[in-house]
Amino acid sequence: MSYQLTPQLMVGFDAEWQHYSQAFHKLVIDMKGLPLPPLYLKWKDSYLLAIGAEYKVTPCFILRTGYSYTSDHVTPGGGLFPYLAATAGNAHNLTAGFGYKWKNFLIDVGWSHHLDVEGKTKKSFVGRDYDNSTTGFGDNLCVITFSWLYN
Repeated sequence: MSYQLTPQLMVGFDAEWQHYSQAFHKLVIDMKGLPLPPLYLKWKDSYLLAIGAEYKVTPCFILRTGYSYTSDHVTPGGGLFPYLAATAGNAHNLTAGFGYKWKNFLIDVGWSHHLDVEGKTKKSFVGRDYDNSTTGFGDNLCVITFSWLYN
């Protein structure tokens, strides 16, 4: 959903339900020399909320920014890889970017920063060496697109 506040400024809001509780319940890994029991996954439903704004500096140059939040979709001890606890947790993302149009050409540049998440694993399915381990995760993503518009 978006709303044009002024001719230069548009704001938007997005909400999404993610039905993870009915997805991917069991993972079997068959490795020679490393017997692993099946991993039974305990996913729960999640939601995403996002807000953003777009400001038209000139008719050809647009600035964008936003924030998104995704609720945790993994129950404790139920992650895809329990020895990598960072797959669990609430996700917070900041975004920024710009778009520029020149004649029939468009360039869009976007950056997203996933704020650091830390997770803990009590019992690892891989080995006792990983029990009570802590891991962290954060990332930056940059996307650049070039487009040619034809009439």
